[in-house]
Amino acid sequence: MLLKVPTEIDNNRILWEGVLEPQDGNDSQQIKAISFESSPTNILPEVKIEEPLIYDLVNLYDDVPKWLASQLDKFTFYLVRFACSFRPEIDDFQFGQARFIVDFRQDLPNSQLVAVEMFPLEVNQKFDHSSKFTLSPNLKFMKVQGSLGGGEFAVEYSELQPTVIGTGVGKSPSCWEYRKVKGSYIQGSKFMFLLLKAPKEIDNLMTRISLETELEYKDDWITKLILPTPNMPGKPRNREIDLLTLL
Repeated sequence: MLLKVPTEIDNNRILWEGVLEPQDGNDSQQIKAISFESSPTNILPEVKIEEPLIYDLVNLYDDVPKWLASQLDKFTFYLVRFACSFRPEIDDFQFGQARFIVDFRQDLPNSQLVAVEMFPLEVNQKFDHSSKFTLSPNLKFMKVQGSLGGGEFAVEYSELQPTVIGTGVGKSPSCWEYRKVKGSYIQGSKFMFLLLKAPKEIDNLMTRISLETELEYKDDWITKLILPTPNMPGKPRNREIDLLTLL
């Protein structure tokens, strides 16, 4: 099966959208002053986080490979797609850096839930043509050379923009860090994949999603932005969802 990564997130499947808030309260006052001088409306960039997509890895293959079948008596493998988008309102405010963070709440004692692979892991150059990536027997994403074999599975990106660095394979949390490159800030939709290895007895995949960014004003002033505090007292800043309910 070929999973084609879209160019834009699905606005019908939004987990959260809005404007991030400054981590430092003093920066809030400075932003308000700048906003009042520049525009009567909000000028901070908007962010959207898409509801994750989750696949049972077995269902992505027409013929389950032996290296996967040999582990299915003890484990279930899930491929999860995460996505977010960055939308600057005006050129003066831009995202210079962003961190998309995924953490798992493991309620089972001695749970063996682990992210065994993530993608993209590192992007240092632009891919502006279609590229396919599949899983190797050692559970690593690799680029498909030539055509995809019958019964195999792959993820297809139409493009990949630098710079992206993924961390968290084999441990939690997992994080994708996006950094600006010369002449280009962080904007548009970003799509990320995690491959999870879960014990058969696990009954939930409670997932915490958080987002941290650095906002630049006219290339020289920087403030850190985070997800805003929910209206309900006691609720965490990160957004929680049980991935198993999305299967």
